[in-house]
Amino acid sequence: MHSAIAIVGMGYVGLSLAKVFTDSNLEVFGIDNSPTKIEMLASGSSPISDLSDDDVIQMIRKGFKPSLDFGLIRKSSAVILALPTPLGPAGQPDLSPLLTAVDSASPYFQVGQLWVVESTVLPGVTAGPVMERIVAGSNHDSTGIHLAYSPERIDPGSTNRRLTSIPKIVAGISENALSSAASLYRQVGFTVVEAESIAAAEAAKLLENTYRAVNLALVNELVQLVGRAGIDFHEVIRLAKTKPFGFQEFWPGAGVGGHCIPIDPWYLQSFLADNGGASHLTKMALLINSEMPKRTAERILDVGHRLQLFGAASPKINLLGMSYKPDVNDFRDSPGPQVVRELSLLGAAVRYHDPFLIEELPDGYGQWLASEGELEDASGMTVVLQNHSEYEKILRTPNGAKVLFSASSGEHQIVDSIWSPNYFSVG
Repeated sequence: MHSAIAIVGMGYVGLSLAKVFTDSNLEVFGIDNSPTKIEMLASGSSPISDLSDDDVIQMIRKGFKPSLDFGLIRKSSAVILALPTPLGPAGQPDLSPLLTAVDSASPYFQVGQLWVVESTVLPGVTAGPVMERIVAGSNHDSTGIHLAYSPERIDPGSTNRRLTSIPKIVAGISENALSSAASLYRQVGFTVVEAESIAAAEAAKLLENTYRAVNLALVNELVQLVGRAGIDFHEVIRLAKTKPFGFQEFWPGAGVGGHCIPIDPWYLQSFLADNGGASHLTKMALLINSEMPKRTAERILDVGHRLQLFGAASPKINLLGMSYKPDVNDFRDSPGPQVVRELSLLGAAVRYHDPFLIEELPDGYGQWLASEGELEDASGMTVVLQNHSEYEKILRTPNGAKVLFSASSGEHQIVDSIWSPNYFSVG
């Protein structure tokens, strides 16, 4: 049984895991190299929308210790690495946050410790570069290092499931490592699915999100084509999802964002290229999804002109929802800011709002509305890109001077859609 856990990386994954472990009465050291983030946590303030300030305060009372000190790893029976693995400027995997953290942590390795990687990586990275750096930093032979891999399955913004209700894939470098990691996650309530190899578990993570990217690309493409034929594609999805087998619903949107769907297919492509192959379907899906912010901007302008919502001056457009998912304060690779940019480049006067934005977007496009109240005098066209619960009242009781359309995913929670067939035939 484990009693003290060190989690390196205090983002959505690391903090969510920290809560699970503290709720199970384990001592948790939350380690991060960001002084700002550690100061926030130590003062009882949460940097992520999935945890409230009160959650953090309760975690601290139960034994959660946020710290910049990697030396706390010495006091832990298990070390979990939960670092982001983003893309480089050319779309190549960037493992530097993970590998840098391993370099910082490995000098504090203790014999008998379990080390687990939760970050998304290419197959072969855990047993290769990660193990090599632990060996180099700890001066221990790899045969004595219990290294495991368990890909994160965090669902930010979810209100209908507990993290421990999501099955946990676990793989180990050895039988002892697998047994120790499986025991750790079962100890706090996870249902464990044991993998035959670490490489298979690493590839499974890439498959999960590439599957989502490909299906999102399918509906993002079809919503445009089917709408032109006079058919409501949202209604098509609603009907198709009533089939109890062989179909899973995906909803079109302004693009894809977050820490998984825009990233993992590139990791898969990179792995395949390293092994002499490529997925043509994945490549096309990446292209379709990457074009959606521009297609959405063009569609917004087209609908606005058709409905004569714009005067002689520059089209006035209000965009609501800049994060990548409803009720989540995560803006990584979110399509919202990209739509702002595309509309601005097309000559529109854009104002944007998001309840989780604490400052204006860094690229300088559009005008930031810091308060929802500033929308009351809105003219022109208002588009909801992300259906935050805060916008529910606006959607249900639109001002007569506004026309609310939405490019966000979801069923008919929206007032109307820019992809409605009605607006392919107007004018």
